[in-house]
Amino acid sequence: MKTEIYYLIATFVLVLSCKKDCNECFSPPQPLLFELVDKEYGYNLISNGSITSVDIKISNSLDNHSLGFNIIKVDDKDLISLNSIGWKTETTSCKFIIFNEAVFTVQVEAKRMTDDCCTHTKYEKIQVELSDNEIYPTNGIYKILMD
Repeated sequence: MKTEIYYLIATFVLVLSCKKDCNECFSPPQPLLFELVDKEYGYNLISNGSITSVDIKISNSLDNHSLGFNIIKVDDKDLISLNSIGWKTETTSCKFIIFNEAVFTVQVEAKRMTDDCCTHTKYEKIQVELSDNEIYPTNGIYKILMD
């Protein structure tokens, strides 16, 4: 009986000692970035003042809840930065309204994951609809071509 208890305690200590030390970390989701470009001339419509942040509204297509965004500058390009997606595992659709007109939608499947003790977001799917668009492969910026 003593031997069995000894082996049980030894096994328990061994299992506990093998547990990986983990300093948990958290990585916020990468923002989704969009450049609004004149289809004919290639001008950035925010940079040239044709569109301002006041003219833009972004909402969740499912419940019309307004989504926050920022205008940021990356490599001399003014971009819409959408940072409110990917904080949890979700599938959502965002409607981009410019001058009170739905210009494009974005379907997003985001999955929160933990690898090596760090929580991060993996975007399983990002699909832009209702507008011609391109993606810059080197930086992941979506170029929305507007009439």
